[in-house]
Amino acid sequence: MGGKALKNTKTERKTTQQFYDIQSRLFPKLNELLGLELYVLKFYHSKPDHGDMDILVKIPNNFNINIFDEIKNNIQPNQIVTNDGTVTFDFEEFQIDLIPVQENIWESTKIWMDYDPCGNLCGKITHRFGLKFGPEGLVYQYRNSGKFGKNITITNDFDRIMNFLGLDPNVKHKGFDTLEEIYKWIISSKYYNTELFLLDNLTQSDRKRNKKRPTFNNFLEYVKNIPYTSEGYHFEKNKTKYLDFIDSSFPEVHFLEQINELNEKYEEKLKLKTKFNGDLLMEWSGLSSGKKLGQIMESFKKTKNDKWFEENTVGEIKNEFKKWFNTLENGNEI
Repeated sequence: MGGKALKNTKTERKTTQQFYDIQSRLFPKLNELLGLELYVLKFYHSKPDHGDMDILVKIPNNFNINIFDEIKNNIQPNQIVTNDGTVTFDFEEFQIDLIPVQENIWESTKIWMDYDPCGNLCGKITHRFGLKFGPEGLVYQYRNSGKFGKNITITNDFDRIMNFLGLDPNVKHKGFDTLEEIYKWIISSKYYNTELFLLDNLTQSDRKRNKKRPTFNNFLEYVKNIPYTSEGYHFEKNKTKYLDFIDSSFPEVHFLEQINELNEKYEEKLKLKTKFNGDLLMEWSGLSSGKKLGQIMESFKKTKNDKWFEENTVGEIKNEFKKWFNTLENGNEI
């Protein structure tokens, strides 16, 4: 996306009329080659020109066609590359991005990606609730100590997500004539505050990405010239304070119940680590830390299950491990 992925062949920006002309010639070729549902992302209606064409490709569960090879061998572009699954190639001196999307998130991906930069800007608001807005919809990323985690899908219903953010979903369903209309829509959220979008307030990786996005930087310029947007809703720094609000907003998800269950599982994992860990294994086996110790640990764990570790004491685990380890010492296979 962005029209800059192809470095070794000529591509150029196209007017909106040229964009539609190219689409009319390209789609029959893609339909014949792939036989899959295609969707061109929507853009604000007065957009004068384009750096590329973003096309979503609906991927069914039993799909086994190599999109890269099909494009390379049959359309024969001057250059073709892949990045994170997206297949990018040139067609009539225009960059084409084919973006594979699994069928279970097809509808939610379309409406999330339509009318750039809507999804990105909405995501800055959801982030302050501790949520992520993306292709899967609204998601809570459960993390504990940065290692144990699971994504909890809150909803992929676009209208409910927008209502949660204090935005009118019908505005986006209707479409936008100008970029300014998109910006005004975002500002209309009851949770809007310019501070949420300032580059200095973003994470390092998010700041790096958004510095390269013209529509995001245009938004910052737009709000800078509107005095009243310097004030707005002020979020708590501690995002856990919004867990109850998320739970009450989407009661059918049983959000807090899921959080509690995940916390319990995490506590169980911590307890298991006190009974069976690298330090204990070094003591029991005489091995020093390193790759071999890790292999021994993983091999023994495969002979048991979590319940076995839960039900046995450290001493019992030690005795069972030493019996098993002695078979290795005697030359037996793991």
